[in-house]
Amino acid sequence: MKRMGDREEFERCAEIVRGGCWSWFLTLKFPRVVSSKYPAIRCADAEEAFMVWFGEANSAYGRGPGKSPIPYVRVIEKKETGDVLLHVLLNGVPDEMQWFWRHRWWELTSGGAWDRILDSRTEGLIRYLFYKQKCAVEYSISYISTYCEAAKAEE
Repeated sequence: MKRMGDREEFERCAEIVRGGCWSWFLTLKFPRVVSSKYPAIRCADAEEAFMVWFGEANSAYGRGPGKSPIPYVRVIEKKETGDVLLHVLLNGVPDEMQWFWRHRWWELTSGGAWDRILDSRTEGLIRYLFYKQKCAVEYSISYISTYCEAAKAEE
């Protein structure tokens, strides 16, 4: 993963959000507190859970002969409560399978997953979360992931 923490890299991400043909925008919650009724052993943290979840989705829907990865953008929002929200843009998961992937997130984390409105305001929301809420943003196109730290964008 390439790590960049500046405005220029984030602006490149914003261009990708604006110009991409995204098919799904959802939020994945990794709760700090797990219900006692949760029947499974969950992933250790939001990062591990996302890597497992995305890895499985990518195995199912990756493209091309060598199954090149499906593109994504994710915003990592750490709440004061200790919960982590991952706001994720994806392309390539069929509409009829999205319920399965929301449920799969619950199986891995005990957290909820819900759809977001994907429209012309999506880029503005991602900008707000990066610049105002100081959320990190990661995007992956082809085989390269880039991580942008909001705090370093102001340095």
